[in-house]
Amino acid sequence: MDAKVAEKLLQLLSTDDRFRKQFVDDPAKALEKVGHKDEDGLEPFAACSRVQNLASKEVIAGAHNELMDMLTAGLALTTPQLDAGDSNDPLRTLK
Repeated sequence: MDAKVAEKLLQLLSTDDRFRKQFVDDPAKALEKVGHKDEDGLEPFAACSRVQNLASKEVIAGAHNELMDMLTAGLALTTPQLDAGDSNDPLRTLK
């Protein structure tokens, strides 16, 4: 993902309640809003990013650098999980 797009995504996820709701309801549309174009075939990222309980703004802000690294380094088979599950680790990943 382009670094500018990833930065805007994380900024909005850590500050904007309206955007956070849109990200949960329609991640593809939310990604489009921050400037992501599906030219890279990242539509599956939008589908697997569906969460019902998004991590808090504070957790996302606190994990900013790690999330930026994941989003901009090429996800391959690792997708950051932004949901607030039972784990204490805000950066749980699926492999």
